[in-house]
Amino acid sequence: MFACDGLIDITGTDVAKDYRSKYDTAAGSKKVLGEEGLNKIITDIMQNLNVEEIDKNFAERGDLVLIDTPRGDALALINMRGRVTGQGEFEAVDYPLESVIKAWGVK
Repeated sequence: MFACDGLIDITGTDVAKDYRSKYDTAAGSKKVLGEEGLNKIITDIMQNLNVEEIDKNFAERGDLVLIDTPRGDALALINMRGRVTGQGEFEAVDYPLESVIKAWGVK
């Protein structure tokens, strides 16, 4: 929810409203996301909000990105330094730009 909370601050839109408070563990999130998984769900949500998917190499500050992490796919944001920041196990952490799978231009 880290990246989704950031999107609320940036856009005022809660892309995760249908998923909030429905899980509190990684296993619970997988159950809620079901067979489709995060990639399909976030792609559908962003399309419904008319947020354009962009080339991941052109993601910039404030853009939402889907990243590959050791614990599976996750959402993150491009931070003020142009780095990828997402939720780690206990705190926000930076991930390598190479971990980006997809990106959406958030205005």
